[in-house]
Amino acid sequence: MQVFKSFFKVLRKYIGQMIMYVGILCGVMVVFINVGNTDPQNYYKDKTIKYAVSDEDGSEMSRKLMAYLNDTQQLVYGVDMDERGIQDALYNRAVDCVIRIPDGFGDAWANDTADGLLEITTIPGSQASMLFETRLDSYMNMVSLYKRAGDDVNDADKRARTALEQKAEVDMAEGKTSGHSMLYNFYNYLGWVMICVMIIGVAPVLQVYNRKKLRARIECSSYKFFRLNRELVLGMMFTGCVLSVVFIVLSRILIKYDIVSARGGMFILNMLVYACVALSLAFLVSKLTQSEQILSMCANVISLGMAFLCGIFVPREFLSDTVMAIAHFLPAYWYANATDAIDNFTSGSSVAGIFVSMGVQVLFAVLFILVGVIVDRYKTAGRAMA
Repeated sequence: MQVFKSFFKVLRKYIGQMIMYVGILCGVMVVFINVGNTDPQNYYKDKTIKYAVSDEDGSEMSRKLMAYLNDTQQLVYGVDMDERGIQDALYNRAVDCVIRIPDGFGDAWANDTADGLLEITTIPGSQASMLFETRLDSYMNMVSLYKRAGDDVNDADKRARTALEQKAEVDMAEGKTSGHSMLYNFYNYLGWVMICVMIIGVAPVLQVYNRKKLRARIECSSYKFFRLNRELVLGMMFTGCVLSVVFIVLSRILIKYDIVSARGGMFILNMLVYACVALSLAFLVSKLTQSEQILSMCANVISLGMAFLCGIFVPREFLSDTVMAIAHFLPAYWYANATDAIDNFTSGSSVAGIFVSMGVQVLFAVLFILVGVIVDRYKTAGRAMA
């Protein structure tokens, strides 16, 4: 079992990259869990910004502006309005914005020359500062618009407030795109990670055994062709099983779902079938190239391409019929098709569609292996002729 043992000695070099993709999956699931525990309606609630203000003008327009800000935002008192005090308040996040209304602002506004007079100090690039400036600009533009239409300060302020108080009604739609379980999300994104992990981790190991000098030494030894490939296949299968166990444990830890159930068992079975597809694809890619740089590129292009086209990253409801027709020729489509059917499975549903999707994945795995063997035979024949 020398080849089997050496398989894992070479594999250790790439464990770090494999762990990286497993960590990415964990990070994605942590985000999903945190978002899933948040009421979606909270995303559309109005936010108030903490600000401090210094009114050096005292005109009627400046008082209207301060009243509007005080009613819509959160005024913070006690901020020293010198340069050091403003910097300390922003650094400590006591306020998000500091606004200074200079002397003569009211007269300038009456003469339509107030643009740029307001001095706003913010935390550069923060969302709070951009939101505050947007609201301030909206109010000033609206008041100026009504003033040019002939209104005085009071009327312009009232009409501007009325206009800015108009809000859009937001209702969260309840449909298939928001009705999936966390377990589905985990195993759905696994369709992307599994391909990356297998190509990044297993394919480079197989490339080592494809090197001309090493291959020649093995062929001259007592190791027969069947024995060599048997031990390589055993190494690939053992790696796939270990990774599958890791993913099962992670799903149990992150989601706290009883994986020992009919639905959980179907998810696991579908994952194991797809692991075979990923391993066979890694085998094929290792036969097509001997460059690790190209291998890394292939891993990202293949995994991300299938994830976007087959409904892993983008819900199928948003994909066109043309994209879906193309996706039928990719194994990730059938994996995603099975995960969707498993998540929507009920006691009265038929499992035939699920097993059909798994069967198609098996056919893809066989196809990748056959193509890989043909490519290997072709290259071996070419070396022999050379």
